[in-house]
Amino acid sequence: MSFVNKLLVVLLISLISAPIDSLWIPPYCPFNCTCSGADSTRLWVDCRGRFGDAELLTEQLDALLSSNVTYGRLSALTIVDTLLTHVPPSVCRLTTLTILSLNSNRITSLPDCLSNLIRLSKIKAIQNNITQLQDGLFDGLQQLEQVILRQNQIISLGPRVFTNSPRLWYIDLSNNQIQDMDKRWIYKVGSNGNADLSAQINLQHNRISQFTNLDGLTLKCGMKIMHAKIDLRYNEIRQLSDAVEAWQLTLRHVLCIAPFFVSRSTVSIDVSHNPFVCDCKDYQLYWVDANLHFFGLFDGARCAEPLSLRDLEIDQIPLDRFICELHERCPPGCRCVYQPANSILLVDCSHTNLTALPLELPAMINNHSTYKLDFSSNSQLRQLENREYLHKASTIDFSNCGLTEISFTSWRELFQVKNVFLYSNRLSSLPRFVATLNVSTEYLSLHNNPWRCSCGDKWMAKWLRVVSKHVSLAGVVLCESPARLSGKKMTYITDEEFCVDPVTKALTISMSSVVGVAIVLLCLCIVVYRLRVRLYTVDGTSIHSTATSAREKTWTTTCFCAASRCAAGSNTAGIGYGEGDGNGAPFSERYGKCPLPRKYFYSASA
Repeated sequence: MSFVNKLLVVLLISLISAPIDSLWIPPYCPFNCTCSGADSTRLWVDCRGRFGDAELLTEQLDALLSSNVTYGRLSALTIVDTLLTHVPPSVCRLTTLTILSLNSNRITSLPDCLSNLIRLSKIKAIQNNITQLQDGLFDGLQQLEQVILRQNQIISLGPRVFTNSPRLWYIDLSNNQIQDMDKRWIYKVGSNGNADLSAQINLQHNRISQFTNLDGLTLKCGMKIMHAKIDLRYNEIRQLSDAVEAWQLTLRHVLCIAPFFVSRSTVSIDVSHNPFVCDCKDYQLYWVDANLHFFGLFDGARCAEPLSLRDLEIDQIPLDRFICELHERCPPGCRCVYQPANSILLVDCSHTNLTALPLELPAMINNHSTYKLDFSSNSQLRQLENREYLHKASTIDFSNCGLTEISFTSWRELFQVKNVFLYSNRLSSLPRFVATLNVSTEYLSLHNNPWRCSCGDKWMAKWLRVVSKHVSLAGVVLCESPARLSGKKMTYITDEEFCVDPVTKALTISMSSVVGVAIVLLCLCIVVYRLRVRLYTVDGTSIHSTATSAREKTWTTTCFCAASRCAAGSNTAGIGYGEGDGNGAPFSERYGKCPLPRKYFYSASA
């Protein structure tokens, strides 16, 4: 006998004499499948996808698992790569199982009878077609620690599906179609963790966008603390505030059930790679993340919307860039935006061809918010009528409009607004009653208007000087009319300049001087006339005289030389003609001679 034959005989004798437990070749292994195991407590059934009849396979597996060799002995069962659509009923009778693995099958649901497997600590059913996990599925499994059901088609979870397994700390439901998360099971599993071993909930690559609290669980201080790591990457979460609202979370309660140790919370949540809408709705959470860094809520998360923030890391964005577009009651053509960082509701109606102010605006978000109103660059806006919302604004911009008139009530409301822009309009004057109003405005711009600086407007300069002591006046208020004051700073003009024209004043002074001189000359003439002084001049042929009577009688006397009598150098007496005293009385005159050249003075009497 050769050495090889001897060796085969020895091996055969050894196999025959070996105990069945140490060899454990499973009986009734399904057709076209491979069955193996290290011992009778572990069974591996691998059909490699070759078994075509699922019902026949189920029958053969039931026969295998019900045999005396397996029943009551198995602690670990693996059925892999088969065409099974349901878990064989015999599996639920294996009360000694601690590990059940059903990977790469076509199972569509897990049976409620799994709750019979009271020693089960781990169940795996990766890469199947399971669509839901119903409440009660794992009830009574006090030893269950791990549930691994990734790569299925799970859409929904019962809110209490994981709540009755006090040792369950690891759940992997990644790569499914789950659309919502319920508060109860998340809290329950999270509270199963501890400082040494945090609970892990893997929900990445699902379609989660909603958060529910179906049975109304309320978190309170004093409840069991959560120690958990929750992976929500690659879902469809758009706003975490949806969870805050649905789960009725408050910062106080969160700090009670997820306190901080060594600057980190006992609960960490990874929400990166979700299509976040970075608007004002999540502002409170952004604020917490920015000011309480130990939360790390948005670590690695980026914005998907709006376009202006797309792909930016949320925790790197300034808080004032998180805004909400409002559409209800927003005037046509305007843009209405709420900015919670400053508690401002911006209404931008600039360049919209407004002819009158809108009758209504979007409602205030809360009692702390104020309007910021931009009605600038509307050239057809001529009159500013009062609106109820004006006094609720912190800033109002009417610049570059066509305003010519502002009502009394509007002025009263405007002066309660912090910042008011009225520059570049058509305002020429302010109504006098403005001086009687209380001005709470901190910043006021009135420049670039065609201000009239007449005598009746001088009060405005005084008012501006008074107001400028506690109101910041933007720009310089310049006069446009009258022409003599055009371009001058209104606050620098004196009362006299407002009311007195220098040219008119000079003309008045000149006229006064001329009139004065005229009056003096007239008086002088009257004096001379009343003194009645005669003055004669000789022109060679006749002598003329003018006389004024001291007795207030007027005379006219003409003296001339006759050509036949009056030769050059002769002493011929002149012939006198004259008027009497008005009563026909003659007058006497002493005639003089007419030599050339001489002057004669005569006196006349009535």
